[in-house]
Amino acid sequence: MDASGCTSMERLSILPNHKSSQFFTLRNCHKLTEIQGLENLEFTSVIHTEGCNNLAYDFRNYLQFLSTMRDDQYRVICLPGSEVPNWFSHQRIGSSISFHVPSVSNGQILRLLVCAVYAANGEYNKMGALDPHVIIDNKTRGYQHILSPTLFPGPITCEDHVFLYQTPLIRNEIEMESGDEIELSIELRKAAKVNKCGIHLLVDEPNVMDECESVVLYLDSDIAQDEAGHGEKVS
Repeated sequence: MDASGCTSMERLSILPNHKSSQFFTLRNCHKLTEIQGLENLEFTSVIHTEGCNNLAYDFRNYLQFLSTMRDDQYRVICLPGSEVPNWFSHQRIGSSISFHVPSVSNGQILRLLVCAVYAANGEYNKMGALDPHVIIDNKTRGYQHILSPTLFPGPITCEDHVFLYQTPLIRNEIEMESGDEIELSIELRKAAKVNKCGIHLLVDEPNVMDECESVVLYLDSDIAQDEAGHGEKVS
């Protein structure tokens, strides 16, 4: 679906019987304030809402969309915003971040959630694709993986936007064991620059505690946290 530039649309409802495609594009729909039914986009990999600056971004809805991901499918969302959501477990200024894989008492780390805040690299807006590359360097085990999700070409503007990417680890043969030192970097085409980044690991069991006894990594607990008002909305 591509409804980019629809200047009259204010609300959009996606029905359960919606015929999904790989891309769902709503760029520059300036009056759009609400999208309902994102969880019905079962077979959609990429959502573009760049330039929809009046859209009330509730990350609970996007997490519900991400949670419908099948084990062999990645998900990408591009939307206006200037901050990494505060529930991301690791955040940093710039395009790279290092962390140690936490210990979990139950379950298995299944998915990686990556966030990047980006804008055009220069004074002028540009047309093109972001061509993102997510580089995962396991310093402990001595291997590197490069993930390159496909995005739909469009304008890259001087305004800040958020690139939100979720990918399965098993499908990509990415191993992350407790204590491993990981360096993750995000590279975009020369037309864009990453200003901030963050990562969040997702496991398959609720209420999993790390060694510091804090709830981490479970998708449903993130949704519950957002419902309680503790999650951050990108504006």
